[in-house]
This record gives sequence, structure tokens and C-alpha cells, in this order.
Amino acid sequence: MTTQQTIDLIVRAIETKTPISAIYDGHVRVLCPHVVGHKNDVLNMLAYQSGGESSSGPVRVGSGHIQNWRCMQVAKLKDVSFTSGDWATAENHSTPSKCVDQIIAQVKF
Repeated sequence: MTTQQTIDLIVRAIETKTPISAIYDGHVRVLCPHVVGHKNDVLNMLAYQSGGESSSGPVRVGSGHIQNWRCMQVAKLKDVSFTSGDWATAENHSTPSKCVDQIIAQVKF
């Protein structure tokens, strides 16, 4: 998948509030993208991780944990695809993020 195809998939996931799955830093993750864009010329995605694993182990699922936010470099995402399940977020979803400062797409609440 090209970088542009990955961006297009993430934008569609944001527009439709659809979870995606991807491998990031060697861990399979279920992600709910909230914002995609650039920060210091790096293409990033801010996502709420609702399943899978992280470097610290399994992710606590379905409870709106505020520590499940992930700022990820899009170039490091592998095997990105739509996945089934409910789109998730946390109560602090509107807190300004330092992950992206030039927004391509963002979830509307």
C-alpha cells in the first residue's frame, strides 16, 4: 500500500468513524483515527487505541481509558485495513493535541 493509499484509508476511517487495524512497532493494534496531518514535516495520525497490544502489553479495551491515545507516524504503519467493531474514543477527545499542527482530516463531534 502506498503512503497516499494509507492516508486515503485513514481519512475515510475518520469521516465514517470506522476502526482500522495496523501493525505499528511490531504490535497489532486496533485504532480509531481522530486526526491525520503533519507536524514538523512528519505525517502523523492521532488515534485512540481500542484493542490489540502496545509495547507495554495488551490494551485495556472498551473503557474509554485516556491513556490509550497514540500519536503515530503514518510511514511506520503496516498492513493497514478497516476492521469490524465499534469506533471508540475517550472523554478527553477534544483536548488539543501536540501530534498534528497541519490537519488533513479530523473527526467531527
